[in-house]
Amino acid sequence: MDVKGVGSTFGTAPVRTTGGVSAPKQATGGKPVSPTDELEISSAGKMLDQLSQTTDVRQERISAIKAAIENGTYDTDAKLEAALSRMFDSLGLDLDSE
Repeated sequence: MDVKGVGSTFGTAPVRTTGGVSAPKQATGGKPVSPTDELEISSAGKMLDQLSQTTDVRQERISAIKAAIENGTYDTDAKLEAALSRMFDSLGLDLDSE
C-alpha cells in the first residue's frame, strides 16, 4: 500500500518565474516616486480633539470637585442616589417596580 497523503500531487510541476522586481518609476527630474501615507481622522477623533482643547472650564470644575472631596463634602446620599438612578436607567433596569 502506497500512501501519498492529503492533497498530494503526482509528478513534478514546472517552476514559473515572476519576472523580478521592477525599480520605482521615475518622476520628472529623474527622482524615484515614493508612496505617500494618508491619514483620515474620524468624527469621534475630531470631537475628542476639540474637547481636549477646552480645558479651562473643565479644569475649574475638576478643581472644585477635588476640593470638595478633600473637605469631605462631595459625597452625599442625594448624589449617590442620582448616580445609581442614572446607571440603572442606562442599563434598562427599573428598581421601583420590584
